[in-house]
Amino acid sequence: MSRACLLLAIASGVGMPLSVPAVRARRRRVGPGAYGAAAASHAHTVHVGGT
Repeated sequence: MSRACLLLAIASGVGMPLSVPAVRARRRRVGPGAYGAAAASHAHTVHVGGT
């Protein structure tokens, strides 16, 4: 049990710094039109309700 806890602590310690470049890379990929498309997406949905 103590080995598993130690392994999980090491994996968490390695994973946290690696998540920072992943988040930064994802932010750069968003194009300029993506925010406008997200803002207008409510106008292009289809109502499925019965009434």
